[in-house]
Amino acid sequence: MAVNNKFRKYFKKFFNSQNMVEATAVTFWLLKLMGYQVLGLISPTKTTVESRFSYFGFCMYIFWYSLYLYCFYVAYYEDQTILRLIFNTRLKQYGELYEKAVAIVYVVYLMWKLPFSLHNDPQYARQILEMDAILEKLGAGVDYNKHVLVSITVGVSQYTIYYFRLLTIWLLLYNLDISVPYEKLYQGVFPDTLSFVITSCYCYYLLALRERHTAVNKVLKDIKERKYIVHVMEKSDDSHEELEELCERIRLCAKVNSVMYAGSETINKHYGFTLFITMLSNISYIVLYMFYFMEATAAGLFLDMKKYIAFLVYVFWQISYAVVIFILNVYFAESTVREAKRTSFIVHEIVNCDFGPAVTKEAIQMSQQLFHLVPKFTASGLYTLDYTLLQEVTRSVLTFLVILLQFVTDSKSNI
Repeated sequence: MAVNNKFRKYFKKFFNSQNMVEATAVTFWLLKLMGYQVLGLISPTKTTVESRFSYFGFCMYIFWYSLYLYCFYVAYYEDQTILRLIFNTRLKQYGELYEKAVAIVYVVYLMWKLPFSLHNDPQYARQILEMDAILEKLGAGVDYNKHVLVSITVGVSQYTIYYFRLLTIWLLLYNLDISVPYEKLYQGVFPDTLSFVITSCYCYYLLALRERHTAVNKVLKDIKERKYIVHVMEKSDDSHEELEELCERIRLCAKVNSVMYAGSETINKHYGFTLFITMLSNISYIVLYMFYFMEATAAGLFLDMKKYIAFLVYVFWQISYAVVIFILNVYFAESTVREAKRTSFIVHEIVNCDFGPAVTKEAIQMSQQLFHLVPKFTASGLYTLDYTLLQEVTRSVLTFLVILLQFVTDSKSNI
């Protein structure tokens, strides 16, 4: 009974979160459970954020990463494979050796970045708190219960996809009467899970930023629509107070917009290089597994439908992980920038309305600020996360795929 009461108390407190850090408590706990967070953030009060070391997260970190390194060693030493148990590719073991090399470099980098660095810096959280404090003054408070639901959805989806993938691959191999190489199975899935965790956290922070831009746009839109009230009011003290209130609201919108721009730069700083190597490794996976798919289909593996279906599912999981990671990163970055750009159009509409010199002056000053503070999300400045990136990635994948096909074809003809 005491345990149930304690759980209810915690659950009630969780759904009465006072800021975004409290709203993401479940996600942080799930990250610690998987060893993905050792240094994390807590919020002792509504307006403060601190970094704290988690002994539980550290123990899980030692366990899961030690398990991965053990599985990687066994899979490499015994040359374990899943792909070649279903289809003997022309690349033989070299394709999987390349995949293992990319995976170990990626995992070793994230062994430091993800648990100890990515969630440790309170700068972005403090910027979010500052945004929310200003929005609260504007009467556009943030619904933290929505953040709670998104946080739970993100955390549960990570676990669901991870275990569902393990289960489907195991069932496919079991159905083919193939002995399941468990070390290889875990070694292959773990890096993809890290990629998905990085993407989930990045997209969640972008979503939080986009919601703040939406709140500012709503405040400015309400100001624009109040022109009819101001226009019919007589020039009196009440009218002067109304104009002063509108000017103050525009100034606050400009202030929160500058904080949001600083927040976008903070996201770029923390996630830039991590996103770069995440997307680079996933491009190589797409090329490699697209080649496997084309080779197996051309070789007539579909004649053995049972093996072909197992092969397609295995390849589909790898390709879909990479494609979804690209699409999610680009979509949330693009939608956040699009929402930020909407602010300029609304401010220009306020300028064009007959509010009077004072309101027009404030709107023009905010318009000039928006001209200079245009958010842009990049991967360490090497490329911008927008829809044109998907076109460039598609072109690169096709180019490398053609080169790989020519290389293998030439090698076979020389033999």
